[in-house]
Amino acid sequence: MKRILICGLLFILLIIAEPVLAGTGTGTIDINVDQANGGTDYFTVYCNVEGAQVYFTDYNLFETYEGVISKGQLSVTAPINTMRSFRVTANGYVPYSGKITSYNPGGETSLFANLTPIPPKQQTTVSPTPTQTKVLTPTPTKTTALISGSTGYYLVHSDVDYSKVYFIDTNGNESFMGLINRGELRVLVDLSATPYSSYRVEATGYPSFTGTIDSQPLKGKTINLWARFKSATPTKKATPTKKPVVTTSTMKK
Repeated sequence: MKRILICGLLFILLIIAEPVLAGTGTGTIDINVDQANGGTDYFTVYCNVEGAQVYFTDYNLFETYEGVISKGQLSVTAPINTMRSFRVTANGYVPYSGKITSYNPGGETSLFANLTPIPPKQQTTVSPTPTQTKVLTPTPTKTTALISGSTGYYLVHSDVDYSKVYFIDTNGNESFMGLINRGELRVLVDLSATPYSSYRVEATGYPSFTGTIDSQPLKGKTINLWARFKSATPTKKATPTKKPVVTTSTMKK
């Protein structure tokens, strides 16, 4: 009789412990507890390069291609609390990687990627390896490459965050440079390329601001540009529109 009772108790303990034992072992653990109950995170990736490619990486280190930047942004949806980082790439630009450190439950999380152009390669002297018998030196036709490749910066200031910045060159070509973040946007420019002659800043709810770029920055130096929307005082570059004055006169006969 005692043996029967002991066997019965052991059988009951095995039934109770089975779910716990089934959960042990190796494998990837999903840290997202809420995902089992459903839910979606909404992201908007802002970038200054049209056509840039966007990738998201989840907590399992699995990377997914999400799409390309169009009109300065890309909307991305993902299962709630599963994404840990994002990456943005474009031909001719230094890749950008960022961490997703916070979420906006039920709302939209904004992510920013300001890509900078890859500086033109400077000519270098090839050093000989132990198997070489002479030093390779550049030919006279290649020494002119040392003249180009200088870069400088424009620092655009604005009192409206997330306003869009555009540069217009002397040929009339307009380029989207990025978004104002924390009151400014730093723009890297190639001094050997076609120079810029003006800039335009657009902010939601305000008239578009246009300013003149009078000069290029020196190599490694920065020129400040301003676009104030909230201030009633016009900036140096702002030119008020003059309304025609209409006068009337009467003549006595």
